[in-house]
Amino acid sequence: MGLLKTDKEISPFLYFVPQGYQKSFLESQKLIRMILGGNFSGKTHSSLYDLVLCLTGNNHYQPNFPKPPIRARLVGNSFVKAIGEVIYPKLREMLPDNQIREKRKNQQGVVSYMLLHNGSRLDFMSNEQDDKLFEGWKGEYLLFDEPPKRAAIIASIRGLMNENCKCVFNFTPIEDVTSKVNYDQLGYLFDEYYQAAVENGGTNKNIATFNWTRLENKYSSEKMTNEFIALLRPDEIEARIYGRWQFLMGLIFTDFNKETQIIDEFDLPNDKYTKYRGMDPHSVAETGILFLAIDRDENFIVFDELYEPNMIVDDLSLKIKKKSEGHRFQQTTIDSQATERNPLTNISYLDEFRKRLGAITPARRDRRDVGITWIKGLLKKNKLFVFRRCKNFIAEMSKFRNLPQDKDHLIDCLRYINSIRAYYHDPEKLKWRYKGGYDPLYTSLEKQRNAFLRTGY
Repeated sequence: MGLLKTDKEISPFLYFVPQGYQKSFLESQKLIRMILGGNFSGKTHSSLYDLVLCLTGNNHYQPNFPKPPIRARLVGNSFVKAIGEVIYPKLREMLPDNQIREKRKNQQGVVSYMLLHNGSRLDFMSNEQDDKLFEGWKGEYLLFDEPPKRAAIIASIRGLMNENCKCVFNFTPIEDVTSKVNYDQLGYLFDEYYQAAVENGGTNKNIATFNWTRLENKYSSEKMTNEFIALLRPDEIEARIYGRWQFLMGLIFTDFNKETQIIDEFDLPNDKYTKYRGMDPHSVAETGILFLAIDRDENFIVFDELYEPNMIVDDLSLKIKKKSEGHRFQQTTIDSQATERNPLTNISYLDEFRKRLGAITPARRDRRDVGITWIKGLLKKNKLFVFRRCKNFIAEMSKFRNLPQDKDHLIDCLRYINSIRAYYHDPEKLKWRYKGGYDPLYTSLEKQRNAFLRTGY
């Protein structure tokens, strides 16, 4: 009798009892579920348990999930350390040999493929692999352990078969400030998934997010937790203990209130608002274009944006004109560095854009902190608002820490607009500026200069 195995040894996954906070994750019917957890919060164990239930056809939490055989993909940070030393041993605690028909190892000696007796298949991949290897997959279940590469996310999610499939992200939102790759991965997850969830102010009803702390896990020793906390910096405690985004520590625009300052679109008639455009062109990095309206009460409203990689002046100018249709702009301003001339052609970006868009004023060379302080003042007085569609500006404001790796092109555009002393202009005083009415694009610098001399606007 001693040689006979108990039911718990044969199917240990059926005997796992989730804690309350873990159960909410298991019961969520959303297509995409994202766990942000501190170290030892139970995030890896919970996501592997969910995976095993789906592979074996025992997931009573997900009644609509496809029945076996299914195909699943698990992406770890590395094969040897992440999958070989952490993920695979935990997986085998719940999935013993009696469930497995076949498994294969890669050249590093780590399991990369597993086939169950019921026909379900699990493929292991890592962030170390070439982006192209993630393409062409089709399946029903995805699990990303730790922040995956953007290419891996896009290629894998594309392969999910239908709306009843599942994608799980599970990671500690800790930032390696020395690694641009890590910073970009976290930023992408924050912008495209975390903020997109309804509970975080977004509109995507297919995403659910869960923030787990190490303190919630009853199996985590209080003594060890306190000793661990004593070793951490304050920003590391936020991520490693409470599962909060580390890069949100030290935010500059702490008064940016998404509930009150992100607003739905409405009409902005030209006779009620003074409008400006700010430009931050780059030949390599993204180019930002910001569209701003100011009302009689000096409320500043960011109503549109362009965020373009690989700038081509002709194409960008056409897009700016398209976005500008129906609007009259008091002034357009551009980064003062755009006045620098190409040594080969003796032409600057300012010259190029003036040919296509009309008069453009270089921003004043104010200190960077002057513009940032001005934006902080607008927020504190609740005078800065942004249309919900301006997702790139919202993302910059949400994450800005005034660090070199920050993406802040649209914030820069707002600073440039401030540098030219933008304010509300009474349209009644502008009606006679030009014969035939107000010229929104200032078709020549001479007109702009003469108009200023006549009216003071």
